[in-house]
Amino acid sequence: MNKIFGSIAGLGLILGFLIHLFSLFGFYHEVMGAFFIFLHVGIFVVWLPALFEILRTQGFDRSNRRKSGGVFKQWGIILKDSHRPLIILSGFFLVYALVNFFLFMQISEGGGPSVIEGKFVLQNHGNIIRELTETEYLKFKANEVRGFSGHWMVFYSFSLTILLKKKPVSDTKNAIN
Repeated sequence: MNKIFGSIAGLGLILGFLIHLFSLFGFYHEVMGAFFIFLHVGIFVVWLPALFEILRTQGFDRSNRRKSGGVFKQWGIILKDSHRPLIILSGFFLVYALVNFFLFMQISEGGGPSVIEGKFVLQNHGNIIRELTETEYLKFKANEVRGFSGHWMVFYSFSLTILLKKKPVSDTKNAIN
């Protein structure tokens, strides 16, 4: 079952990365909106099995965190049977998502692009910040997609890393005998 959810996580990571790449270059199209909902919901589809896998294999014990060396040691235990390239990729996406989030916030000017009464506007909780041209609107939409897709890549990559573990050595010896 983990292979199925791991494959879904891999597909989500690839789609999220492609959408992120397009949005980095300022490209936005309505088709991206269809993937937007799919990739949002998909995070839960793969993240919940990843969390269950953590609980099943490691028994993630919050009460024992101080005794066991803290959060980083817990993650070391969780990822110990994971493929090293996937761990590195997930770590990269985590750091990248933090940087991407701060850049997204700077570029968004504190608002989100909308169409109100046929006009392109930048708004924050119903308050219009300013009117936009169509070109500006599309750039702000691409930035919005970039902000979300940076986070998608983190969740999909960690789900992939957790769900697609290496087989323990003892299992391969038993399979041969």
